[in-house]
Amino acid sequence: MAEENWSLMDDTRLITHGEIVWGHQFGFMKNLRFCDSDILLVSWSSGISDGEMEKLEGEDVYFKIKIDGEELDEELQFTLMFAGEMFLLEVGYFGAIIKSEAFIEKLKQSSRIELTFTEPKKLIEILDITLHPEERVEFIKKGILAGKHILSQKPFVNNLKIGNKLVKLAKNNNVKIAINQNGRWAPHFAYIREAVKNNLIGEVISCHTSIQWNHSWIKNTEFENIHDLILYDFGIHWFDFLTSIVGDRIINVFASQNIAMNQSVKPPLLSQCLIQLNKGQASLIFDGFTNFGTQDRTTITGTKGTIISAGPDLGKQKVEIYTRKGKSSPKLKGSWFNDGFHGTMGELLSSIEENRTPLNNAEDNLLSLKLTFAALESSKLNKIIKI
Repeated sequence: MAEENWSLMDDTRLITHGEIVWGHQFGFMKNLRFCDSDILLVSWSSGISDGEMEKLEGEDVYFKIKIDGEELDEELQFTLMFAGEMFLLEVGYFGAIIKSEAFIEKLKQSSRIELTFTEPKKLIEILDITLHPEERVEFIKKGILAGKHILSQKPFVNNLKIGNKLVKLAKNNNVKIAINQNGRWAPHFAYIREAVKNNLIGEVISCHTSIQWNHSWIKNTEFENIHDLILYDFGIHWFDFLTSIVGDRIINVFASQNIAMNQSVKPPLLSQCLIQLNKGQASLIFDGFTNFGTQDRTTITGTKGTIISAGPDLGKQKVEIYTRKGKSSPKLKGSWFNDGFHGTMGELLSSIEENRTPLNNAEDNLLSLKLTFAALESSKLNKIIKI
């Protein structure tokens, strides 16, 4: 029987590994026929299409490895054991026989391990970087300088100056940075954005979103320690959505945060924003402690029509569009989770293949962040902040 943290792959192999994120994992495999050797197991996802990774099966690849910040002198030699497709990615599984007990013990005692491909260089085309913003910047820089396209977790950066420098660096090195603003591919948001883009309702006059739901599930989790959880971590999707349909028309913002009556979690679960546009207006209302009658509603008025999206939550929405010709309601397919995540990577892959700027590019995302940071500042200073 496998010990704790180990599981059986088949009759002859045991495996243990950490959390799998978009095909990335690190762990060990034990073959019962060769008990004196540990097999270091790494899986890696790549944006390469058309089975390019699979063509390298059986070939040797090389990694540089850092253990708690200390880079080892020698590269590790792995063999690409097999590769296959997972969603929009190709995932390769690499194995290396490790006989050094000292090295194994060092890995077990470490708190941070960094692996970097050195050869073949064509194996990795896109880096999906999900570290926290403070740590992420240096990895994005390294990826850009190595000529890799980047998918960055949101928020892209915590500082607009740093974000602008990364965008400029990417342009100078002819690589693309896309941001994992997965809400852009929620079916109702995607439809509204394209409807506005194609002038179905004319110029946008107003955009109002009001959400009533209960966010108390965060109790006793790490999320409970984020003070600006609703306005920032949650609200960033709606700031991004707003900028995707009104662009640079935003003039100023006034925002507030408050504790709800009888709420049991630490962060304020109530947030609201009033946003002045050039010849228009917008608002965001987040009632994160609603116990009954939950709903999610967005209304966009334009010079030629109105779009209303409503439902019990962000995953179940019905969109209706009203124009001089009457009313229509598109049949939406998919859901925010997990199609939104597929959408961000899929858009980056498509933009590379078509040699164009991705819809979720980093430069445009800086406008979303500018609005987000201004709203946070407004809520702390209790005053209107110009954009």
